[in-house]
Amino acid sequence: MLRVVSGDKGGAMNDGGAPGGFAPVPRLWSKETAAAVAKDSELYIPGPGRESFASQSEYFADMRRRYDRRHEWWNEGGPVMASVSQAKIPTRHGQVPVRIYRPARCGKAVIFYMHGGGWCVGSSDSHDRLLRELAAACESTVVSIEYTLAPEAKYPRPFEECADVVGYMLSDNSARFSVAALAGDSCGATLALGVYCLLREAGPESLVRRVRSLHLYYGAFGLRDSYSARMYGGWWDGMSLADQEKYRGFFVRDAADLRAPYLDLLGQQEFSADFPPCYIAAAEFDPLLDDSRLLAAALADAHAPHRLRIFPGTIHAFMQRLRLVGAARDAVRESAEWFQRYL
Repeated sequence: MLRVVSGDKGGAMNDGGAPGGFAPVPRLWSKETAAAVAKDSELYIPGPGRESFASQSEYFADMRRRYDRRHEWWNEGGPVMASVSQAKIPTRHGQVPVRIYRPARCGKAVIFYMHGGGWCVGSSDSHDRLLRELAAACESTVVSIEYTLAPEAKYPRPFEECADVVGYMLSDNSARFSVAALAGDSCGATLALGVYCLLREAGPESLVRRVRSLHLYYGAFGLRDSYSARMYGGWWDGMSLADQEKYRGFFVRDAADLRAPYLDLLGQQEFSADFPPCYIAAAEFDPLLDDSRLLAAALADAHAPHRLRIFPGTIHAFMQRLRLVGAARDAVRESAEWFQRYL
């Protein structure tokens, strides 16, 4: 039986990591996951402690640079885009950068992608291979939103920035996007689901109806505690209970935010039969697994179209490990099938 408490979990950074949960995950994961973890260990770039920096902003800037550098090897290869461009989109919080991926075969649909990284790291650079793979498989433009990271941006700013980007680009006639999907991994999946709920409340309805599907990869949807949170997570994914508490602390203003409507999604949002079809990809040995399971259960209760896919032998953040982990490639393919089905 699951014991659940409302709240939020962030994504993984794997920047050290506290001791893991109770399950012997390294003895249970797949051979491909083992190879990916070994490669991650090889690529790991240690950094100086907080006391070595003159300011908090310098400390986080260094952490973000190291995170992106660690992913350079993972991003090698993959599909070549017809074009990759940059733009800045006006939002209520100022200009927000986006990176726009256009594959050779491309229709009028668009996928708005929100990257993971524990709210405080991650970028289009760290997720570049995944973004290109999605664009090619879905035959769609992918817009990667560079929302402002924590601790510079606290809840709810990233949700508002992403919602404003989606609203602006879908209403901009020059972009000529007909319909859209929202997608993200880890805290980016939290953003994707939360942004849809924000748009649903703010309207207009004509814009909301153009969001045809959601693609949610191992996100945090409102559980403060669960079986999976206690059993999994450790040095290999930076997702121990202590790590997760640290990420939340970077992002929330106070404890009340953990019950806010776009973080406590399972507790504060209503799901109905007309909710956009959701493709939910989860990792078997992920502390956030139960978030995905309960979201799928809530959608099932509402008779909303959805698919929950739990990939055996995988851990958190496996979608960024496309070069070595076949499950990541399978998830991209299945996500593309889901995307095309509901255009």
